[in-house]
Amino acid sequence: MSFAQRRNRRIKLVIPLLIVIIGAAVVGSQITAAQSPTARPIAGAPSSLNLADPAQATVRFMQTYYTADYRQRDQWLAALKPLASTDGYTLLENMIAPALWPNLEKTQTIVAADQVTVEDRGLKVEGVSKLTGNTAWQIRAVVVTLARDVKWPDMPTNTHATNVLLS
Repeated sequence: MSFAQRRNRRIKLVIPLLIVIIGAAVVGSQITAAQSPTARPIAGAPSSLNLADPAQATVRFMQTYYTADYRQRDQWLAALKPLASTDGYTLLENMIAPALWPNLEKTQTIVAADQVTVEDRGLKVEGVSKLTGNTAWQIRAVVVTLARDVKWPDMPTNTHATNVLLS
């Protein structure tokens, strides 16, 4: 088995475990704390991380992530790029998309934005990384629901609970 096949197999195993670890930082976001009653800035976040409402940032990222057209991989990545940290986007571009896209193409998956509902279920844990220059992070719980007539490959139901890492 080649390295790419082993990598893709590992990624396919991670996705059903309902763990999405994507640096979904919205740097320079136009979202302000006044726009959401659940707003709570990341504790200890550096001033360069303008993430006034992590819950709304998480919802925006996940809505964009699940809005996909199998014929438009580059547009999907372009839509995610401004919502992801540099490391998160690198992970998306080099690991997640190559593993995910063949299945989306095979099943001809098309999910429009109005077919995706994301509910932020709150903060699970947060901290400040001592390894990467005191970078603040959060792990948030979310539930993603797709319209009944659409489904992503390997999703047994249209509702999917997962965790998102913001940093």
